[in-house]
Amino acid sequence: MKKKIYIAYIVLSLIGFAVSLYLTVEHFLKSQGACDFNATVSCSLVNTSIYSEILGIPVAIFGLLWFVALFLLAWQAYTKKDKKQQKRLLYWNIGGLLFVVYLIIAEILLKAICPLCTAVHVIVLVALGLSIYSYKNNMNNNNIQYYTKGHKFS
Repeated sequence: MKKKIYIAYIVLSLIGFAVSLYLTVEHFLKSQGACDFNATVSCSLVNTSIYSEILGIPVAIFGLLWFVALFLLAWQAYTKKDKKQQKRLLYWNIGGLLFVVYLIIAEILLKAICPLCTAVHVIVLVALGLSIYSYKNNMNNNNIQYYTKGHKFS
């Protein structure tokens, strides 16, 4: 993977962590958030709803942990230059996408949108896009190396 992609992962994970931390604090304070504009566009409505916890744990904490893991996976991929890390990042981001789907369904059921949650959704989608790009690019490079060594695909 190119250095710029690692930097992008790290920046995305730090921004995602910061947003998730804010949402976690707001969840516990149960106060009106900075992104409460009306009954439809309201972080606190979504962040304190019945969908805001899984097994009593705020989903924002899952976001914190997810972004820490994304940071560690990206850092490990950068420092080790291990191509298996690209696959791990891809799978991790696919898992993130599944969680984003859950969160979007919750917003649909609540008939409300949380702008900061949407920011997290976008960050996860961008990270997924990066991992798909990196994985495909790595696969193409492997195929080129395979051909240049005189091998054929079976």
